[in-house]
This record gives sequence, C-alpha cells and structure tokens, in this order.
Amino acid sequence: MIRMKNGSTKCGLDMGDGLIAEATGLIFIKATKDPWIRSLSRSHNKKYYNNPMTKVSTYDLVPEASASFTECMKNRRLWTWEFGCGMKGDDATSEKVVLHKHQLCSVIQEKNKK
Repeated sequence: MIRMKNGSTKCGLDMGDGLIAEATGLIFIKATKDPWIRSLSRSHNKKYYNNPMTKVSTYDLVPEASASFTECMKNRRLWTWEFGCGMKGDDATSEKVVLHKHQLCSVIQEKNKK
C-alpha cells in the first residue's frame, strides 16, 4: 500500500520520480506440475511439496514437481479488478466498495474447479 500526499492509500508500487503503478488485478501462477502441490507446514513454518497420487512429500523441490515457464503461463489465472475494487480483511462494516477476504477465496476456489 502506498500513502498518497492527500492521505489516501493506493494498492500499487512506487516507481520513483512520483510515478506509481497501481494494481488493477491479480495473476495466480501455479509453479508446480500436476499432481504436485506446494503447501506450508504449520508445525515447521516451512513450504513443502506433496504428490497426493504417490503420497510423496518433500521439503526440497524435485525436478518432476517443477513446472516450466510455458506450463506456468498456460495454467495461470487472471483476475482483473474494476475501478473501486480493493482488498481488506474480514471486516464487512466499511461503506467503501471493497473486496473482502472471503470473496477472494471464493473466486480462487471457483476458478480452480475443473
């Protein structure tokens, strides 16, 4: 988040020299090959890779789990935002037009249904 001179905030990147690139959407890239998935170990606070078909899990990225650039781009999910869309936590009391965390999760789940 970038704080503007007028006190407002924008979701974006300060490019320097007064230039700001404002976020207008999200792109989700799956960097693992199917059926591999990357998860976060709650007990070790460390990412690991799991193949649910073979029941193999490893903390090291094995070559057969790594997707190529072409595969990543082919399977990416793009979600563009309309003007006025923003993000905040679970608090739904704001009068502003915002995107709430549960809405983001719902979109991710819906886009990944096959």
